[in-house]
Amino acid sequence: MTMIQSKQFNWLPRQSTWREMEAWREKQRAHQDQADDVFATSSSLFSNAAVGLATGLAEIAGQIAAERLSKQIDAKVKSELDKLV
Repeated sequence: MTMIQSKQFNWLPRQSTWREMEAWREKQRAHQDQADDVFATSSSLFSNAAVGLATGLAEIAGQIAAERLSKQIDAKVKSELDKLV
């Protein structure tokens, strides 16, 4: 009976299981740190966008109110001047 042999390269040094797990943990920690950075950046960008939107809306509302008051003042002045003439 003939046996089939396979060549194995067992002479190459291999890391211990403990070192492999440590390397895996370090890799996972790096991935988590990267994900945290992306989350912090995106959270900051969305927050800035919301603040910019609120500021813009408040500015527009203020301009509209100022225009309305200016028109009311002009109308009141005109009506008072018409009474005098």
